[in-house]
Amino acid sequence: MAQTYNTVAEAINWLAVSPGEGKLNGRDIVVGSTASTALGTSSSSWQVATIKWGKRLTNPLFFAFMQTANDERAAVVRRHTLSSTTATVFKQTEGSQSVAVQKEGAGWLVIDNPEPSGLNMTEREESGLRLAIHNGILFFETQSPGNQQVEILDAWGRVVLQTSAGLGNRLDVSTLPRGCYLLRVGNTFSKFIR
Repeated sequence: MAQTYNTVAEAINWLAVSPGEGKLNGRDIVVGSTASTALGTSSSSWQVATIKWGKRLTNPLFFAFMQTANDERAAVVRRHTLSSTTATVFKQTEGSQSVAVQKEGAGWLVIDNPEPSGLNMTEREESGLRLAIHNGILFFETQSPGNQQVEILDAWGRVVLQTSAGLGNRLDVSTLPRGCYLLRVGNTFSKFIR
């Protein structure tokens, strides 16, 4: 029996890097890889790969991706722990197949992302800034009265939109590329995904 599959055009973003240390937009960046059988399939200590980048980063953004395909199961790399100098990762597999699970290797990248105000994630989430996004419009509400400076920052900390606004506002963010952003209203922060 013949099967037909319809495909949809997709935009694929990629970044090619070489192992080592450097700067990206003024921020420290370190790139490396694990051994080809370093990642086990659970977060137990004997199956976790520890990645050390040797320098202390203020607020590391850590990314890891599978570099090998040693078995037939669909799998992803999951971060278990993260500190200013190390991360631990493991392989999470899709569980419906009955094939032997093998260990894998991963490539990784870490970027220092010092926060603009020194606030941590919990403080941002509890800061009195509420937001929602619908059809490319970002609706936000702040408890601070008056007209305030509003900025949207991308994942690299660059200001991509700047305006001023008061209580109960909305911004058209439909032209921003899909990704993670930070909304700053005065001294209040909240993250959102477009």
